[in-house]
Amino acid sequence: MYIEDNLSNIQLVEQILGMHRPSINLITNMYGKNAVQFALDYKPDLILLDLDLPDMHGSKVLKLLQAEPGTTEMPVIILSADAMAKQIEQLMEAGLKII
Repeated sequence: MYIEDNLSNIQLVEQILGMHRPSINLITNMYGKNAVQFALDYKPDLILLDLDLPDMHGSKVLKLLQAEPGTTEMPVIILSADAMAKQIEQLMEAGLKII
């Protein structure tokens, strides 16, 4: 599942997956408010999450996912251009693991 509001980024990820992992079914949504329900409905193996969404910051989406019993164990990868040290520190404080 990919939560991203930039259509070009969605198309890029779709193209990459189509070329290298065509068996993967990518579910996308542009709004953080839908992330938990989509995760519960589709039960993705992985969630790609942008930080700068139109309705809420990705860190809040991450907290919502971590708080919901049905989604708390789903792995989340932050896929964002916002890689400033302060942003990374705040996300780690919110429970994001850097691998």
